[in-house]
Amino acid sequence: MSYQALATDYDGTIATEGQVSETTITALKRWQQTGRKLLLVTGRRLESLYTVFPQANLFDCIVAENGALLSYPGTGAQILLGSTPQ
Repeated sequence: MSYQALATDYDGTIATEGQVSETTITALKRWQQTGRKLLLVTGRRLESLYTVFPQANLFDCIVAENGALLSYPGTGAQILLGSTPQ
C-alpha cells in the first residue's frame, strides 16, 4: 500500500505547547519532497495558526476553523465552507 497524503492535526500532534520542532518540520519536508501531499487539520483560526506556525505554508492544504475554511497556501486560495467558530 502506498500513501499519497498525510493529514495531521496541529495542537498535540505535530505541535507541543503550540510549537513544532525542527525535527518535525524536516520530516514533513522530506515527505513532501517525495511528491506526496501534506494536509493540516486544525480547529484554530487561520491567522492564529500563521502567528504561531509561520511554516504552515509548507502544507498543500489547511483545513482550519473546525472545518469551516479550506486554505491552499501555494496559491492563496481559500474556500469558506461554513461559519467561523466563535
